[in-house]
Amino acid sequence: MLAPGAPTAAITTICGQLIGALGKQTRGRATSSTTALGYNQLLATNTIEIVAESGARFIAGLLARIATLPEPEKSALESKIATVRKMVAFARSVPDDWNQHEVLANTPKGLGVHALNLDVDFGPYLQTQKLMDSVVFARRKGTMARSLRPNWK
Repeated sequence: MLAPGAPTAAITTICGQLIGALGKQTRGRATSSTTALGYNQLLATNTIEIVAESGARFIAGLLARIATLPEPEKSALESKIATVRKMVAFARSVPDDWNQHEVLANTPKGLGVHALNLDVDFGPYLQTQKLMDSVVFARRKGTMARSLRPNWK
């Protein structure tokens, strides 16, 4: 486990290596393509797309938190935000198109961006946005009402 305040680049590198290792593990003929955590899974391409579209808003949320933190955590988060800004710029370096995002996702830098999914500060933003995107999609397709209605008696 990494110590709190560990350098963001080290965390991103380790998470990228972890995701890469998971991608190389096989079970029979199947190969893992992502961390695949949880019910509403974030594929690397989803992460690139969400970071490109909403990364600036997520950074604003993290910036608002800085004022509430004591100095060691404040400096660590400021450093992390500087790195995330570079990741947002990378995710926006191509047109807003799934195929273009997939190309980025399949690079070492793309896996580094996908590692944000595992970050304690940034991951919840990504996961929540992906869930909201799925809810909006389900509503648009008319499947939301039936599949997510509680069955209370």
